[in-house]
Amino acid sequence: MKVVCINAKPIKSADGSTAFATGLKEGQVYNSLGKTKSCFGDWCYEIEGLGLKQCVRFKPADDDWVEELLARIIEEVEAEECVSA
Repeated sequence: MKVVCINAKPIKSADGSTAFATGLKEGQVYNSLGKTKSCFGDWCYEIEGLGLKQCVRFKPADDDWVEELLARIIEEVEAEECVSA
């Protein structure tokens, strides 16, 4: 599953005195190895290669447009093949 980072801000320690970099880039697409529901009802995503399991930093990537574009390209290629045959 593809997810998009929506929050790459540093993670603060419990007392707020220290911030730790996440290594994430906002807007970048990451591979999720799976998702689980948190006790607050949010989806938590396990990010491949980063060892992160975060709930509020990611959302599912909207890639429906890719399938639609691919279908249109296939239709155009098939139509051109019919015309040139």
